[in-house]
Amino acid sequence: MLVPASAGAQQQISTSFPELSGQLEAGDTLIVTDVNGRKTKGELGTLTPSSLELIVRKTEADGRETRVRLAPLLERDVRRIVLEEPDSVVNGALIGLAAGARVSLRF
Repeated sequence: MLVPASAGAQQQISTSFPELSGQLEAGDTLIVTDVNGRKTKGELGTLTPSSLELIVRKTEADGRETRVRLAPLLERDVRRIVLEEPDSVVNGALIGLAAGARVSLRF
């Protein structure tokens, strides 16, 4: 059920919510796929042995960004959970360096 986003072979780590409790922390960014195939990206709010709560970003009509707690998802309604690993600072620096070098070569 839980798969790290950076995994090449996408190894399955857990098969139930109780198993996830030691692997996830509140605030972790997850991509949850429900049994209908719909994907939702958000931060983990709470995790119980039977449910998972996501906090998602929502843009209001006036352009303000807020965070909204979604209704808890029951384990039976979840097909897959992917933990999104944050990029390292080194990776960001290398991407920035490559982009800067490309711009410099154009002049």
